Amino acid sequence: MGMLVGVFKLTLVVGALFASVGTTDLGSSCNGQRLILTDPNGTISDGTSDYYPSTSRCEWLIDAGRPNQTITLQFIRMETECSYDILYVFDGNSLNSTLLASLSGNTVPEPILARSGYMLIYFFSDESYTEKGFEATYVIQDCPYNCSDQGKCVNHECQCDSGYWGDYCHMKICPNFCQPNGTCDVSSQSSGCVCNEGHAGMHCDLSLNDDVGNKLWYLLAPSGSGFVPRTSHSGVFVESSNSLWVFGGYTGNGVLNDLSKFCLNQSRWEQYQSSCHGQVPVVAMLQWNIEVAFLFMVEHCKTAPKVMNYGILAQSQKAGH
Repeated sequence: MGMLVGVFKLTLVVGALFASVGTTDLGSSCNGQRLILTDPNGTISDGTSDYYPSTSRCEWLIDAGRPNQTITLQFIRMETECSYDILYVFDGNSLNSTLLASLSGNTVPEPILARSGYMLIYFFSDESYTEKGFEATYVIQDCPYNCSDQGKCVNHECQCDSGYWGDYCHMKICPNFCQPNGTCDVSSQSSGCVCNEGHAGMHCDLSLNDDVGNKLWYLLAPSGSGFVPRTSHSGVFVESSNSLWVFGGYTGNGVLNDLSKFCLNQSRWEQYQSSCHGQVPVVAMLQWNIEVAFLFMVEHCKTAPKVMNYGILAQSQKAGH
C-alpha cells in the first residue's frame, strides 16, 4: 500500500498531449518531460544521478495498449523531501483517475499495481530542499506477476492452482500445515489455517494470552483480503470477541462510509451489510465515554431513519483491574 500524505487538493495545468515517447535517461533531469511509455517493460526515474532540481514537474503515462492489462511498478530507490516532493501514481490516463499512491520520503514503497491498462505517474517538487530522487521499473502483463507461475490467467484474473490463493496466487494454503498452533482446513477462507484458542494470524503464530513473540510484527491478513486501504478512519477493539471495528476514512480518492470488522481469531475481514435494501448507510459514528464504548449505526431508509445500537463493545480498563 502506498504512503498517503493526508488530505490534499492536487491542482495542475495539463496539456492535451504528452510530448514524446521514450524512457527517462539517467544523467538528465526529468523536469518538463511528459513521456508516453508503450514498451512491455522499462524504467522510470527523476533522471539524475544526483539531487533532482527544485520545482520539478515530470509526467509519465504507461500505456499497455489494451484495457484491463496489469501494470506493476516496482521501486528500486526512493529519496524525496518528505511530504513536500511527492510522486503521485494513478490507475488511468488522467489526473481524474483513481489515485493509487502519493509517495514521499526515503522508504522504498511496496509494488503498485494498476489494472485499467494505463498508469499515470506525476512527480512534483517544491522550491526548496531536494533529495536524490527515485528510480522504479515497470512491467505490463495480462495478470499481475503472471499469477506467480502458480495459476492460470483467465480474462485478466488469476485462477490459482490447488494449494495456492491470493490475487496473484502468491500465498500457499496451510503453510507448514499451520503447526504447531492450528489445523489446516482447505475449505476455510483465506490461508486455510484455523487457529487454536489463544493464537491468531495467517500462520497461527501470534500468541494472544502471553508475551511470547512480543514486539514482533505478524501478518494478520494480506492486501486484497476485503479491506480497502485508508487513512483518517475510526476504530475500536472489542476484547470480548477479539475483533477490530473500523468505520469510514479517506482513500485519497474520496470519503468512505463503510463499516468493517476484523476477526482476529479467523484473520478475516467481514463487511457490515446494510439492512436498507442495498442502500449505503449515510451516517455512522463511534461514540466514546470514560467507561464504555458504544457503536451506533444510523441508516436513512426510504421510510424513516433507523438507529441500531450494537451495544457495549468494550469496557475501558482502570488501573489495578
